[in-house]
Amino acid sequence: MADQRGDGFIQFTLDYITKTWLGRLKCAEVIFSLLAGACGAGVLSWIGCNCSSKVSFSNFIAWTAFINALIDMIIHLAGLWQRLVWWFRHPALYLILCGLAVVGFLIGASLAASCATQTCVSNPGTAGAAAFFGFACLALFAAECCIHFQKYRSMQQEAQHQSSSGGKAPDFEEPPPPYSEAPGSNMAEQQGDSFFEFSPDFITKTWLGRLKCVELLFTLLAGACGSSVNSWIYINGSGYGCGCVGKLTFFDFVAWTAFVNALIDIILHLIGFWEKLLWFFRHPVLFLVLCGLAVLGFLIGSSLTASCAKHICVTSPSTAGAATFFGFVCLALFAVEFFMHFQVYRDMKQETPHPSSAAGMAPDYIEPPPANP
Repeated sequence: MADQRGDGFIQFTLDYITKTWLGRLKCAEVIFSLLAGACGAGVLSWIGCNCSSKVSFSNFIAWTAFINALIDMIIHLAGLWQRLVWWFRHPALYLILCGLAVVGFLIGASLAASCATQTCVSNPGTAGAAAFFGFACLALFAAECCIHFQKYRSMQQEAQHQSSSGGKAPDFEEPPPPYSEAPGSNMAEQQGDSFFEFSPDFITKTWLGRLKCVELLFTLLAGACGSSVNSWIYINGSGYGCGCVGKLTFFDFVAWTAFVNALIDIILHLIGFWEKLLWFFRHPVLFLVLCGLAVLGFLIGSSLTASCAKHICVTSPSTAGAATFFGFVCLALFAVEFFMHFQVYRDMKQETPHPSSAAGMAPDYIEPPPANP
């Protein structure tokens, strides 16, 4: 059935699934994301439980990943992949999408797992199953991220080889089906000066990049623990206010805002967008202000959450204590980043010549080259 394609617009073939590990991985992603979404949709929560938003977020991640994986499979099976613009087939784009899926499933599955222990959900066992399938999807999309990274790395190596030999490679091309490699052919056709220039040097060669990864991890843990703590407004109907609702909300806002900012910063560096930003958005003073606000926010938020860890009106005082611990760790991490940006700014001011001692004016901002560890 697959050998009679003709020259039609749709050329159905199963080679993507039968001959590539990426296609088989996509099939597994479709199945497990469908199971995660179906289990999450079967979990109901009462209004005062605060699990409704958590389950809704988990369902959003699962169904979004399911639709994207299904569309990707259909495009490959129908033979439409080669007709797409090269930008939509670039491995760097799929690295970003898979990375977002990994982060989304990590947060969503953690939130669903926290609801599996609550008595205010209709079926805690189904919530636990949704969390299990969510973590399985996390592993699958992490494996796909590794595949696209290997493909992109081989592309970059081949592009450097062609540039050194004097030739210029096309933007991006993938071999047509069947997907098995022909003898002497390279699976990774190359790009020239692409819009995305993915490089892990920010993480592997700079201490700032490694610090950003640690910040990303601990802000995620702080936000997940803080979101898992619920608080009642009144105790035993006596009208006595717990006062922890606003405190926990403020802590969640600080943790998730810091997480999103750290994630965006890492993505901009990894895909090569950092050098394309205006100098103002790369100036150390801007990051000094942001890190100072993060330190102040985590100091206040963690202190407020610590005060709630001793109250009986919260669902899990131990989880509130864990959120407090991760919050203070984030405070220390952003304080270290503040000191690093301060050193960069001080070196910048020392290297900038005074107008009276130099004929020309110094540029607004020149970023120092990445420092080796």
